[in-house]
Amino acid sequence: MLIGSIGGDMGTYKEVLHSQISELQQLLGSRWKYYGVGRDDGKEKGEYSPIFYNSRRFELVRSQTKWLSLSPDQPGSKGWDAASVPPAHSLEYSKAQTRIATFVTLRDSLVVKDSTDSSGADRSGIIHVVNTHYDDQGRKARQESSLVLRAETRKWVDDDTSSGGKAGAAQAGLILLGDLNSPEDEKGYKTLVSLEPLRYKIPYFSFQDCYLHLSTRGGPRRPVAEGTKTADAQAGFGTITQSASSGPRGTYTGFAPPGQEADERIDVVMLALEETVVGESSTKGPDDVGTLPTRGGLVPTKYVVVDNLLAGRGDIVGWTGRWSDHRAVMVEISFGT
Repeated sequence: MLIGSIGGDMGTYKEVLHSQISELQQLLGSRWKYYGVGRDDGKEKGEYSPIFYNSRRFELVRSQTKWLSLSPDQPGSKGWDAASVPPAHSLEYSKAQTRIATFVTLRDSLVVKDSTDSSGADRSGIIHVVNTHYDDQGRKARQESSLVLRAETRKWVDDDTSSGGKAGAAQAGLILLGDLNSPEDEKGYKTLVSLEPLRYKIPYFSFQDCYLHLSTRGGPRRPVAEGTKTADAQAGFGTITQSASSGPRGTYTGFAPPGQEADERIDVVMLALEETVVGESSTKGPDDVGTLPTRGGLVPTKYVVVDNLLAGRGDIVGWTGRWSDHRAVMVEISFGT
């Protein structure tokens, strides 16, 4: 997944082994830095979910890794039914899969420092980014992982003092990217976008899916009801229709040939909401775009799903096939309007 406004200034990856980190670093070039750890021991063992960023634009302010379990601070911890987790003291426990979320706080050198515009958009240059990879087998693990992330992302932001002064004071935006292994009709996904409060009055965030909530751009306008007195109505036009994403809808295909792929949308880019409205659904239609403001005034302006199939004559050496079992997601996000 790539986000940014100039050729991609940030990239997140999943299932990266330690040996592949250096390969990615070499391919991307010296201006790209990263944060990430192996999920099995918090060092180099197991898969990484790294966040790469353009160091000429972004400065790494702080970072952490959380484990998606009942013990988020315990490296290697496993939770619920993740890959059918057996009892902790059994010999089979070591075969279960750990799952993590990678957190970074970055300072954007292109943003005017220490100011907030009239729209409420944060201008401190601070942006929070979280990259995660949910379990592929445990439905309960996916739902519980979303509950963990809603709480841990809020805590991460509330503890931040890099915007200057009081922790969490600035409305810095937060971007969540991940392979949820959950389609939209499953609780792993629904829990992230839910506006319902967490149990025990735990502070939390709710998230808005960029795929469903692209900003409005120029395009055909709809007629409005007679008697409406807005400037647009006087001109005979209504609200601009919601923009659509580009490319295939599904992000997971497996390695099946064309026409036989799974074609599910389980890879997402989401934005933390500025505030929540308890009991109201966050799954909005075209007429509701923008009614729930995001932290920092972040706005998704482009959303592209890049196909993972090389067909026809293939690449430069004639290879054909799928270069991954997932399609890449590319999103352009504006840091305030």
